[in-house]
Amino acid sequence: MAELDELAEFERVVTYKDVAGYGRVGEMYCPGCGDTRRMDMHLRYRSESSNPKPPVLATLHCVQCDTQFTAVIYEGGDGNSHLAMLPATNGGLTTPHTPEGVAFYLDQSQKSQSLGANSAAVAMFRGALDQLLFEQGYKAGTCGKKLNDLEAAIASRSAPKWGYELDTEFLKVMKELGDGSIHPNDGDVKQQAKLDNELLSKLKHTFLMLLFVVYELPHEKQERLTALKSGVIKK
Repeated sequence: MAELDELAEFERVVTYKDVAGYGRVGEMYCPGCGDTRRMDMHLRYRSESSNPKPPVLATLHCVQCDTQFTAVIYEGGDGNSHLAMLPATNGGLTTPHTPEGVAFYLDQSQKSQSLGANSAAVAMFRGALDQLLFEQGYKAGTCGKKLNDLEAAIASRSAPKWGYELDTEFLKVMKELGDGSIHPNDGDVKQQAKLDNELLSKLKHTFLMLLFVVYELPHEKQERLTALKSGVIKK
């Protein structure tokens, strides 16, 4: 969820020695704002060590909209420290006009990643894509069938406007990533290591672009056109 180097940046602030237990961390995606924002952090618990070990507990607040997050550093099954970032609201990617169904799967993805379940997070992005295509009128069959129907509509010039503004190869790759996250892959689960936080960050940026093109750009165009028309002098 965080666009900052989550664990490293958070641990840097946690080691501050200010008596208030307060610091400011780098930018994170804020679901309340629908964009990246700076965060204020209030330390709630840590060991007395200057190099605190798990567990560490803190709360963060968006400096713009005050959306709250609970942050926990915990020791994972691999013996390393991990960061779980739990928002007080639906925490996935969202924009002002993202439909509820699409936002649901994006929220599920964020919650999965927060607890280290990256494969599940990628699968939920595929679910969000499937839901987006369904919401846009492509209701038949699997996600792959919906993508094929979209491409056919683009070829016949009957697709929604956003279909001509976005390379459908992005959608295919997101679908393939989701497929790989849940398919057996010849029993080789080690391949799931490819679905790391860096890849998820790229996936989030790509899906945010999709949300903007499908849902926000039409509204922005209409608002600007309406604003211009309001100044037209009628004859």
